Amino acid sequence: MKKIIIIFLLLGTLSVSAKNELKKSKRIRKIENTYAAAHQKADLRKDKVFMKKLLCVIAKADDEAAYMIDRYYVFIYASGLRESVARALAKMPNRVRQSEIGIRVQNQYYSLRDLNEGDRVPDFTMNTPDGKRVNFYTFLKGKKCVLLDFWASWCKPCCAEMPELKRLYDQYKQQGFEIIGISLEQDKDSWKAKIEELQMDWPQLLDVKEEAARKYVVGAIPHTVLIDPSGVIIAKNLRGKELEEKITKLVYTTKETFKAEMFERSSIGTISEIYDSIEPYEERGAFAQAWSVAEIFRIVLNKR
Repeated sequence: MKKIIIIFLLLGTLSVSAKNELKKSKRIRKIENTYAAAHQKADLRKDKVFMKKLLCVIAKADDEAAYMIDRYYVFIYASGLRESVARALAKMPNRVRQSEIGIRVQNQYYSLRDLNEGDRVPDFTMNTPDGKRVNFYTFLKGKKCVLLDFWASWCKPCCAEMPELKRLYDQYKQQGFEIIGISLEQDKDSWKAKIEELQMDWPQLLDVKEEAARKYVVGAIPHTVLIDPSGVIIAKNLRGKELEEKITKLVYTTKETFKAEMFERSSIGTISEIYDSIEPYEERGAFAQAWSVAEIFRIVLNKR
């Protein structure tokens, strides 16, 4: 009796799956037939009905959307639908985005031109030093900004920048700042050894095939990309004071968090050091709105 019930349930599942597949195929087939009949005979970009149907499929950001973008990507991009594809990629679930077609669609999209400020970055999956496969977009959750740092153990300029990156990481990680190191090399042992030597205690990924490097159009290293929680580029290749000022602007989004940080610094630094740390805020105008220098000094004096 149990065997009969199990078989019945399996048959029922297959039947529903087949029905859904048939329904999907019919909708897609209509677009394919229209394209095949009109291609090179008429400019389909002027066919409002056809374009509306195509946009509706793309907007669903599902398997069908990935299939259509992949199959007709030349027509889609030539028709000025790049932003529609960008919105679909942003909504596309990981299951679709990480499929063979999904990866191909992303590669097509990001190979068209360089990534600039305001562009959404491509997703990717790579190995950590312990061999675990991780998805990049998972690092964006709960963060205020993430710095992608492309580097290699054999790159002297890259390694020379690590002490400053470590200082920034230690200072701002509790406020929502994250660094993701992406190494472009083949030697895993050298990679792991350099991570330990430079005390790089932020997440590290190994880009053996340089997949991320190609997607992010990395011409030379070191190369950094500062990204917001939604995956949009804020800035590229910022260093030193410029990078820190941008980070502080992003992590200190409220008066309360700013006050908490200043209160902590007031107990460990000299008045001169505290004043120097305030400068970036004052320069961008946020400090005047959040707290006054007089209040900082008053707390410092009262605590000593």
